[in-house]
Amino acid sequence: MGVNLQILGKGVPRYIYYTVALISVFVFGCQPDPDQTLPTLQPTAVSLQTAVSLATITPSPTVSPTAVPIQDNALPPTLSGTATPTSVETVELTSTPEPIIPFQTQSVNQNLFEVAEAEGAQMIHVLPTNSGYWRFPTGFVEHPIGLVMNETDLFLLDRGRVIQMSISNPQIQSILLSEGAVIEDVPIIELVDLSLEGNQLLVLDRAGDVFRYDIERQLWSLDWYGRFREESSGHYYTAVTSLANDTLLLESSYQFIQRYGDNPRIWSARDALGVDIVEAEATYVLQQDIHSDEGILVRYIDATTDPQFVPIVSLERVRQLMVTETAVYVLDLDGSRVVQLDKDGQLLAIYQTPLGTTSFFVDQNQLIFTGAYGIVWFDQPQIQAQIESSLTDSIASIEPFLNIANPIYTLPIQSTGLTERPLQMPGAPRHYRLGVHEGIDFYWRTGTPIYAVAAGTIIRADLNYKRPSLAQFEAREDEIADLGKTSESALNFYRGRQVWIKHENGFVTRYAHLSEIADDVMIGQTVEQGSLIGFVGNSGSPASIDSQNADAHLHLEIWHDESYLGQYLRPIEAWELVKLIFR
Repeated sequence: MGVNLQILGKGVPRYIYYTVALISVFVFGCQPDPDQTLPTLQPTAVSLQTAVSLATITPSPTVSPTAVPIQDNALPPTLSGTATPTSVETVELTSTPEPIIPFQTQSVNQNLFEVAEAEGAQMIHVLPTNSGYWRFPTGFVEHPIGLVMNETDLFLLDRGRVIQMSISNPQIQSILLSEGAVIEDVPIIELVDLSLEGNQLLVLDRAGDVFRYDIERQLWSLDWYGRFREESSGHYYTAVTSLANDTLLLESSYQFIQRYGDNPRIWSARDALGVDIVEAEATYVLQQDIHSDEGILVRYIDATTDPQFVPIVSLERVRQLMVTETAVYVLDLDGSRVVQLDKDGQLLAIYQTPLGTTSFFVDQNQLIFTGAYGIVWFDQPQIQAQIESSLTDSIASIEPFLNIANPIYTLPIQSTGLTERPLQMPGAPRHYRLGVHEGIDFYWRTGTPIYAVAAGTIIRADLNYKRPSLAQFEAREDEIADLGKTSESALNFYRGRQVWIKHENGFVTRYAHLSEIADDVMIGQTVEQGSLIGFVGNSGSPASIDSQNADAHLHLEIWHDESYLGQYLRPIEAWELVKLIFR
């Protein structure tokens, strides 16, 4: 989730507002798949001249910057530069507003304190007493994975939607982009990352496309089409960033960095899962080791690793990366910490974030956090608002998955383990059908027994399944080409022979591509954890046309209502959740 922050925060010099800032302090005070070779791609950006209007956006009013008080001992020196802070006003919802319930915090983490102390860095606890707060209503967002802002607007990425909020009046909200929209004949599948440069907002789709939004003109365009349907296409872009006329994509299947625009180029990254990328004075890449929780932060200069940048602090369970003119920031420990480094990798500060933080934004003058709770404006306690949702869309909840804290399932195949291939995890693209993978793949030979991962009741069993003909596969391919995506009926077709089991708490597991179903399996039957339900096969797979053994594997999906496990999460979060739920 790259943001070029060198160009943000410019404007009227801060000293004009010193007087107002001092007044504010006294007035407001402190308020409580199989391996494949690296593809050779020929990137071509789509011209903005073909931009189309997607939605009517309520323009945000032009706002004069309001001074933000800086507490003497709160911000590290790198956050107190000379750039003008983004304009933010205290919003009074009524003449006698109700007190806003403070956001939740935890007691100081002693381990974080010791790390900061050992490196001579600041330890900063983000609290209601030193921070402002926009409190969101329940369900407004559940797990925002992107947050960027300019001088007038804030943009959130939550459950596949880009939400725009006016900074001067956060009650003005709109959905800029979401699943089902079509831009230049390309349907939106599921949005996974966003980046902001000036007045240009870039959004990455899991299917591989990049869409560009001109904020001033309120126009969307297709910037990069990434749904290459060739058989060898297994690329998986997980993050996007931009600077000037170049856009960079971080790829996690083959582990490379791809730049398109004026200076197209591809170079190798580390052998790890891609998490985030930022293009600034150099290219910063955040990854996580596939075999552990170790975070990897690398700086590239002209596509070459920079040995001068060596982070001194260990990173774990990394989530997001941001870079300013003077510092590098990483959100890690599953969102509970932000690490601030200088441009040599030395530790400047550790921020203990509000409970439930999933994303953050920083520029030279301010640091803000977000989660289901709302927006927390660190060191700006005068900003207080109870947000009321003006959004009218209905979006599936992923909260049941977010609440999983312990293993609940056994593996469906004995003597096996979880895949380590990103393309075999939920949320990975499926380019051959212009869609997204909604399950976990377990590659094993045809006929291998498959067992129920938990006790439940069988609600589907395809006992009379017939293998489709070549003509039926070709008809599906034509349908996909016409729609530009995989329809629900096509998804059901490609799953082949299936068994579905409904478990407690509303979860449903789907076992797909089966070669056979166990003899005693039928709809309405109750099964125990570990009960035999079927056998590995390749039914529904295009490979089944020529062979009953090629591409044999179990495709396992885990659903709750209308959401699948891994949906609307960062790829690294989906990966970790899958590892958590199986014992």
